[in-house]
Amino acid sequence: MTTIRLSELENGQKARIVKINLEGDIRRRLSDMGLVNDAEVQLLRVAPLGDPVEIRVKGYELSLRKEVVSEIEVEPVNTRLVKLAAGKTARISSFGGGTELIRRLSDLGLNPGVEVTIVENHYPGAMLITLGGSRLVLSSELAEQVLVREI
Repeated sequence: MTTIRLSELENGQKARIVKINLEGDIRRRLSDMGLVNDAEVQLLRVAPLGDPVEIRVKGYELSLRKEVVSEIEVEPVNTRLVKLAAGKTARISSFGGGTELIRRLSDLGLNPGVEVTIVENHYPGAMLITLGGSRLVLSSELAEQVLVREI
């Protein structure tokens, strides 16, 4: 899989740290906070002007300067449901939206840990998925907010 900068992740997306291109005190401080190779991080949000960037690592949140997260190479471990092709199976890992969206998706049976299979994807139109023996049609806007790990 290809590596990207931590700053290039989308809100809610998770990744595994591959390389930290920093030296000295800043690298040691990042290491003390849990930012080490193979650690899983999640980009939570970016401030309106792009700086700082809030991430989650080892169960707690950190705000880091954009120039710091731009020097951390990661390998994404999840992607948006809308990006998967027909025939692919994935497990839901998280959502990119707020509490109202999460409630709506939960009412449809889409919860973290649930396995879904893409039957048809007519991006930018609707997509047809199966979960637990049921078929469900999602708009591309809604599927854009569902983060999954491909199986």
